[in-house]
Amino acid sequence: MTTHKIEFEDGTTNELKVHNTPARVEDVILVLPAMGVRVSYYDAYAKAIGNENRVVYSVDLRGQGKSSIRASKNVDWGYREHIHDLDFILNIIKNKYPNAKVFLLGHSLGGQMACLYSAKYPTKINGLILIATCSVYYKGWRGWSGIKTLIGVRFIGLINSCLGYYPGHKMGFGGKQGKTEIKDWYKNGITGKYTVENEEIDYEAELLKAKARILAFTIKGDDFSPHKATRNLLEKFNPSSSIEHITVEGNRETNHFNWTKYPEIFKDQIDGWINITNS
Repeated sequence: MTTHKIEFEDGTTNELKVHNTPARVEDVILVLPAMGVRVSYYDAYAKAIGNENRVVYSVDLRGQGKSSIRASKNVDWGYREHIHDLDFILNIIKNKYPNAKVFLLGHSLGGQMACLYSAKYPTKINGLILIATCSVYYKGWRGWSGIKTLIGVRFIGLINSCLGYYPGHKMGFGGKQGKTEIKDWYKNGITGKYTVENEEIDYEAELLKAKARILAFTIKGDDFSPHKATRNLLEKFNPSSSIEHITVEGNRETNHFNWTKYPEIFKDQIDGWINITNS
Protein backbone atom coordinates (compact mmCIF):
# COMPACT_ATOMS: atom_id res chain seq x y z
CA MET A 1 0.00 0.00 0.00
CA THR A 2 1.18 3.50 -0.85
CA THR A 3 -0.22 6.92 0.02
CA HIS A 4 -0.27 10.20 -1.87
CA LYS A 5 -0.91 13.58 -0.32
CA ILE A 6 -3.57 15.58 -2.12
CA GLU A 7 -4.46 19.24 -1.72
CA PHE A 8 -7.90 20.54 -2.61
CA GLU A 9 -8.60 23.96 -4.05
CA ASP A 10 -9.46 25.41 -0.62
CA GLY A 11 -6.07 24.34 0.81
CA THR A 12 -7.45 21.36 2.76
CA THR A 13 -5.25 18.28 2.43
CA ASN A 14 -5.85 14.55 2.64
CA GLU A 15 -4.17 11.26 1.75
CA LEU A 16 -5.21 9.00 -1.11
CA LYS A 17 -4.34 5.35 -0.49
CA VAL A 18 -3.44 2.91 -3.24
CA HIS A 19 -3.84 -0.67 -2.02
CA ASN A 20 -2.34 -2.59 -4.95
CA THR A 21 -0.47 -1.85 -8.16
CA PRO A 22 -1.44 -4.26 -10.97
CA ALA A 23 0.56 -4.14 -14.18
CA ARG A 24 -2.59 -3.76 -16.27
CA VAL A 25 -5.58 -1.80 -14.94
CA GLU A 26 -9.01 -2.45 -16.40
CA ASP A 27 -11.09 -1.15 -13.54
CA VAL A 28 -10.72 1.01 -10.44
CA ILE A 29 -12.62 0.92 -7.15
CA LEU A 30 -12.59 3.91 -4.80
CA VAL A 31 -13.63 3.04 -1.23
CA LEU A 32 -15.55 5.71 0.73
CA PRO A 33 -16.06 5.23 4.48
CA ALA A 34 -19.00 5.72 6.81
CA MET A 35 -19.58 8.87 8.84
CA GLY A 36 -16.93 9.25 11.50
CA VAL A 37 -15.00 6.12 10.48
CA ARG A 38 -11.33 6.38 9.51
CA VAL A 39 -10.58 4.88 6.14
CA SER A 40 -7.79 2.79 7.70
CA TYR A 41 -10.61 0.62 9.09
CA TYR A 42 -11.14 -0.63 5.52
CA ASP A 43 -7.50 -1.39 4.67
CA ALA A 44 -7.75 -5.18 4.80
CA TYR A 45 -10.99 -5.14 2.86
CA ALA A 46 -9.65 -2.80 0.18
CA LYS A 47 -6.61 -5.02 -0.30
CA ALA A 48 -8.77 -8.14 -0.58
CA ILE A 49 -10.96 -6.84 -3.41
CA GLY A 50 -8.06 -5.85 -5.65
CA ASN A 51 -6.80 -8.21 -8.34
CA GLU A 52 -4.43 -8.45 -11.28
CA ASN A 53 -6.58 -6.09 -13.37
CA ARG A 54 -8.10 -3.90 -10.66
CA VAL A 55 -6.56 -1.14 -8.56
CA VAL A 56 -8.27 -0.14 -5.32
CA TYR A 57 -8.06 3.32 -3.80
CA SER A 58 -9.47 4.66 -0.55
CA VAL A 59 -9.67 8.04 1.14
CA ASP A 60 -10.94 9.58 4.36
CA LEU A 61 -13.98 11.79 4.16
CA ARG A 62 -13.38 15.48 4.86
CA GLY A 63 -12.78 16.10 8.56
CA GLN A 64 -11.79 12.52 9.41
CA GLY A 65 -8.56 10.55 9.63
CA LYS A 66 -5.83 12.05 7.45
CA SER A 67 -7.95 15.04 6.45
CA SER A 68 -6.20 18.22 7.62
CA ILE A 69 -9.29 19.80 9.19
CA ARG A 70 -11.59 19.10 12.12
CA ALA A 71 -15.05 20.46 12.72
CA SER A 72 -15.58 23.42 15.05
CA LYS A 73 -17.71 26.54 15.22
CA ASN A 74 -15.28 28.07 12.73
CA VAL A 75 -14.62 25.05 10.50
CA ASP A 76 -17.57 23.75 8.54
CA TRP A 77 -18.46 21.60 5.54
CA GLY A 78 -21.44 19.75 4.15
CA TYR A 79 -22.45 17.27 1.49
CA ARG A 80 -21.52 19.83 -1.18
CA GLU A 81 -17.87 19.76 -0.07
CA HIS A 82 -17.83 15.94 0.11
CA ILE A 83 -19.08 15.75 -3.47
CA HIS A 84 -16.56 18.39 -4.59
CA ASP A 85 -13.72 16.48 -2.90
CA LEU A 86 -14.85 13.28 -4.57
CA ASP A 87 -14.81 14.91 -8.00
CA PHE A 88 -11.29 16.24 -7.37
CA ILE A 89 -10.08 12.74 -6.42
CA LEU A 90 -11.78 11.03 -9.34
CA ASN A 91 -10.18 13.49 -11.75
CA ILE A 92 -6.79 12.39 -10.40
CA ILE A 93 -7.70 8.74 -10.89
CA LYS A 94 -9.13 9.27 -14.38
CA ASN A 95 -6.01 11.17 -15.45
CA LYS A 96 -3.88 8.23 -14.37
CA TYR A 97 -6.16 5.53 -15.83
CA PRO A 98 -8.15 7.22 -18.61
CA ASN A 99 -9.40 3.95 -20.11
CA ALA A 100 -10.35 2.15 -16.89
CA LYS A 101 -13.89 1.62 -15.65
CA VAL A 102 -14.41 3.44 -12.34
CA PHE A 103 -16.60 2.17 -9.51
CA LEU A 104 -17.42 3.83 -6.20
CA LEU A 105 -17.75 1.55 -3.19
CA GLY A 106 -19.43 3.35 -0.34
CA HIS A 107 -20.29 2.29 3.17
CA SER A 108 -23.21 4.08 4.88
CA LEU A 109 -22.62 7.85 4.44
CA GLY A 110 -19.88 7.09 1.93
CA GLY A 111 -22.46 5.24 -0.14
CA GLN A 112 -24.89 8.14 0.05
CA MET A 113 -22.18 10.52 -1.19
CA ALA A 114 -21.45 8.09 -4.03
CA CYS A 115 -25.13 8.17 -5.01
CA LEU A 116 -25.29 11.96 -4.96
CA TYR A 117 -22.07 12.16 -6.94
CA SER A 118 -23.49 9.84 -9.58
CA ALA A 119 -26.54 12.11 -9.86
CA LYS A 120 -24.40 15.22 -10.37
CA TYR A 121 -21.78 13.57 -12.62
CA PRO A 122 -23.55 10.59 -14.23
CA THR A 123 -20.96 10.09 -16.99
CA LYS A 124 -17.88 10.02 -14.75
CA ILE A 125 -18.40 6.61 -13.14
CA ASN A 126 -19.46 3.18 -14.31
CA GLY A 127 -21.24 1.86 -11.25
CA LEU A 128 -21.95 2.02 -7.54
CA ILE A 129 -21.30 -0.64 -4.90
CA LEU A 130 -23.27 0.19 -1.77
CA ILE A 131 -22.68 -1.67 1.49
CA ALA A 132 -25.04 -1.03 4.43
CA THR A 133 -26.12 2.21 2.77
CA CYS A 134 -29.55 3.77 3.07
CA SER A 135 -31.58 6.94 3.19
CA VAL A 136 -31.72 7.99 6.84
CA TYR A 137 -35.40 8.94 6.50
CA TYR A 138 -36.94 7.78 9.77
CA LYS A 139 -39.85 6.03 8.01
CA GLY A 140 -37.35 3.51 6.66
CA TRP A 141 -37.44 1.94 10.12
CA ARG A 142 -40.55 0.11 11.30
CA GLY A 143 -42.56 0.61 14.48
CA TRP A 144 -40.64 1.63 17.59
CA SER A 145 -37.37 1.63 15.66
CA GLY A 146 -38.78 4.39 13.46
CA ILE A 147 -39.78 6.44 16.48
CA LYS A 148 -36.32 6.01 18.02
CA THR A 149 -34.72 7.02 14.73
CA LEU A 150 -36.87 10.16 14.54
CA ILE A 151 -35.98 11.08 18.13
CA GLY A 152 -32.29 10.45 17.45
CA VAL A 153 -32.27 12.53 14.27
CA ARG A 154 -34.00 15.44 16.00
CA PHE A 155 -31.68 15.25 19.02
CA ILE A 156 -28.57 15.26 16.85
CA GLY A 157 -29.97 18.17 14.85
CA LEU A 158 -30.61 20.12 18.06
CA ILE A 159 -27.11 19.51 19.45
CA ASN A 160 -25.63 20.51 16.09
CA SER A 161 -27.60 23.77 16.00
CA CYS A 162 -26.73 24.68 19.58
CA LEU A 163 -22.99 24.01 19.34
CA GLY A 164 -22.35 25.01 15.74
CA TYR A 165 -20.89 21.57 14.94
CA TYR A 166 -21.67 17.98 15.89
CA PRO A 167 -19.51 16.39 18.65
CA GLY A 168 -20.22 12.81 17.65
CA HIS A 169 -16.86 11.70 19.05
CA LYS A 170 -18.28 12.47 22.49
CA MET A 171 -21.75 11.05 21.83
CA GLY A 172 -20.76 7.67 20.48
CA PHE A 173 -22.16 8.14 17.00
CA GLY A 174 -20.90 9.61 13.76
CA GLY A 175 -17.68 11.29 14.83
CA LYS A 176 -17.00 15.02 14.89
CA GLN A 177 -18.81 16.61 11.95
CA GLY A 178 -19.38 20.00 10.38
CA LYS A 179 -22.60 21.86 11.09
CA THR A 180 -23.69 21.92 7.46
CA GLU A 181 -23.06 18.21 6.98
CA ILE A 182 -25.37 17.41 9.87
CA LYS A 183 -27.95 19.88 8.53
CA ASP A 184 -27.88 17.98 5.22
CA TRP A 185 -28.09 14.66 7.05
CA TYR A 186 -30.90 15.94 9.28
CA LYS A 187 -33.04 17.09 6.36
CA ASN A 188 -32.76 13.67 4.76
CA GLY A 189 -33.68 12.04 8.07
CA ILE A 190 -36.80 14.18 8.57
CA THR A 191 -38.10 14.59 5.01
CA GLY A 192 -36.59 11.66 3.16
CA LYS A 193 -35.25 14.06 0.51
CA TYR A 194 -31.71 15.13 -0.34
CA THR A 195 -31.61 18.91 -0.25
CA VAL A 196 -27.97 19.94 -0.13
CA GLU A 197 -27.04 23.27 1.43
CA ASN A 198 -25.38 25.81 -0.88
CA GLU A 199 -26.13 23.73 -3.99
CA GLU A 200 -28.31 24.87 -6.87
CA ILE A 201 -28.79 21.30 -8.06
CA ASP A 202 -32.07 19.54 -7.31
CA TYR A 203 -30.60 16.20 -6.26
CA GLU A 204 -33.96 14.47 -6.05
CA ALA A 205 -34.65 15.37 -9.69
CA GLU A 206 -31.13 14.40 -10.78
CA LEU A 207 -31.30 11.06 -8.98
CA LEU A 208 -34.55 10.30 -10.78
CA LYS A 209 -32.86 11.04 -14.12
CA ALA A 210 -29.84 8.89 -13.31
CA LYS A 211 -29.82 5.50 -15.04
CA ALA A 212 -27.33 3.97 -12.68
CA ARG A 213 -25.72 0.55 -12.33
CA ILE A 214 -25.87 -0.39 -8.66
CA LEU A 215 -24.91 -3.40 -6.56
CA ALA A 216 -26.31 -2.92 -3.05
CA PHE A 217 -25.85 -5.11 0.03
CA THR A 218 -28.09 -5.14 3.08
CA ILE A 219 -26.94 -7.09 6.12
CA LYS A 220 -29.88 -8.85 7.75
CA GLY A 221 -30.41 -7.50 11.26
CA ASP A 222 -28.47 -4.27 10.59
CA ASP A 223 -30.37 -1.70 12.67
CA PHE A 224 -28.38 1.17 11.14
CA SER A 225 -29.33 0.29 7.56
CA PRO A 226 -32.44 -1.92 7.34
CA HIS A 227 -33.78 -3.27 4.07
CA LYS A 228 -36.65 -0.78 3.77
CA ALA A 229 -34.35 2.21 4.35
CA THR A 230 -32.01 0.96 1.63
CA ARG A 231 -34.97 0.56 -0.73
CA ASN A 232 -35.94 4.17 0.02
CA LEU A 233 -32.56 5.21 -1.37
CA LEU A 234 -32.47 2.86 -4.36
CA GLU A 235 -35.97 3.84 -5.47
CA LYS A 236 -34.81 7.43 -5.94
CA PHE A 237 -32.99 6.36 -9.11
CA ASN A 238 -34.53 6.15 -12.56
CA PRO A 239 -36.69 3.02 -12.88
CA SER A 240 -34.62 1.91 -15.88
CA SER A 241 -31.52 1.69 -13.68
CA SER A 242 -29.81 -1.68 -13.31
CA ILE A 243 -30.06 -2.38 -9.57
CA GLU A 244 -29.13 -5.61 -7.82
CA HIS A 245 -30.02 -5.58 -4.13
CA ILE A 246 -28.68 -8.51 -2.10
CA THR A 247 -29.51 -9.28 1.52
CA VAL A 248 -26.90 -11.31 3.37
CA GLU A 249 -27.16 -13.05 6.71
CA GLY A 250 -25.72 -11.05 9.59
CA ASN A 251 -24.26 -12.15 12.91
CA ARG A 252 -22.00 -10.71 15.59
CA GLU A 253 -19.14 -10.59 13.09
CA THR A 254 -21.03 -9.20 10.09
CA ASN A 255 -23.03 -6.27 11.37
CA HIS A 256 -23.16 -2.67 10.10
CA PHE A 257 -19.46 -2.12 10.89
CA ASN A 258 -17.68 -5.43 11.42
CA TRP A 259 -18.29 -6.79 7.90
CA THR A 260 -14.95 -5.26 6.89
CA LYS A 261 -13.21 -8.13 8.68
CA TYR A 262 -14.90 -10.65 6.38
CA PRO A 263 -14.62 -9.29 2.80
CA GLU A 264 -15.21 -12.71 1.29
CA ILE A 265 -18.96 -12.37 1.98
CA PHE A 266 -19.15 -9.71 -0.76
CA LYS A 267 -16.09 -10.35 -2.92
CA ASP A 268 -17.53 -12.98 -5.27
CA GLN A 269 -20.65 -10.91 -5.92
CA ILE A 270 -18.57 -7.78 -6.56
CA ASP A 271 -16.23 -9.62 -8.95
CA GLY A 272 -19.12 -11.15 -10.87
CA TRP A 273 -21.05 -7.89 -11.08
CA ILE A 274 -18.05 -5.92 -12.32
CA ASN A 275 -17.28 -8.58 -14.91
CA ILE A 276 -20.84 -8.34 -16.24
CA THR A 277 -20.71 -4.53 -16.17
CA ASN A 278 -17.43 -4.55 -18.12
CA SER A 279 -18.63 -7.04 -20.72
